[in-house]
Amino acid sequence: LLSVIGSKEVAGEVICVSTHVFCFVEPVQSTNEFYQEGHKTAMAAGDMIIAMVNIIIHSVNCFWIGSSLPTVRKNFESTRYLLEQQNNATFLSQILPVMRNLSRLIGTDNLDNNNPPCEETTMEHDLLARNPFQATTFIFQKLYISFLFREYDQMKSLAEQYFQLPFKSWTLIFSTSARVFISGLASFWIYRQIGDIIWIERGQKAKKILSHWTGSCEWNFSNKYYLLE
Repeated sequence: LLSVIGSKEVAGEVICVSTHVFCFVEPVQSTNEFYQEGHKTAMAAGDMIIAMVNIIIHSVNCFWIGSSLPTVRKNFESTRYLLEQQNNATFLSQILPVMRNLSRLIGTDNLDNNNPPCEETTMEHDLLARNPFQATTFIFQKLYISFLFREYDQMKSLAEQYFQLPFKSWTLIFSTSARVFISGLASFWIYRQIGDIIWIERGQKAKKILSHWTGSCEWNFSNKYYLLE
C-alpha cells in the first residue's frame, strides 16, 4: 500500500509498525534491520519522533537477539547521542536501564573512560511515578539483571513490583517477548523457593503466551518456550 501511495511523510512510521509484526512471524535477526530502514526514511522526511522510535527499538532488539555485546554497545551509544541531541528525556529514559545492564554484562560497570556513565538519574525517577511504560522498563531491566546474576532476594522483590504494575501495552513489540520469558523464569524460580501458587500461575501464563507465539515463528520463540517447559 505504501508503494502505491508513495507517501514519504508516513513511510518511517509504516515501516516501524510493520516491522513489529514481522518480528513475530520471521526470524528477528533479519527483520530487525527494517528498523534501520525506518530510521533512515523518517530522518529523510524530517520525522524525528519516528526516527528515534525506530532506532531505539532496533538497539533494544539487538540486545535481546544475541548480537555481540560490543556491537550492541556501539548501537546504544549512537542512539543515546541522537536522543540527547534532540533533548528527548522520555525516550532517553527508555534506553539508560538497558545500557546499565549492558555495562554490567560486558564488565565495565560504567568504569570505561571511553564511554559516558549511565547511572540512575533524577530524570528517570521523576518519570517512574507518572509514566507506566518507563516504570515497566526500569523495573524489568533490574529484574532481568538480578535474575541473570542469581541475586534471588532482589529479584523476588523486583518481580513483586513488576507484577503490580498497571501498564498494558498498546502495541506488541519483540522486547515484550523478553519480558514474558524472563518474568516467567523468575516466577518458576520463586515458586520453587516459597511454594506460593500465584507464582506458578504466573509462570504457566508466560509459557502459554510463548506457546502461542511459537505457532507463528518457531525460530524466535520455541527456545524460550522449551526453557520455560
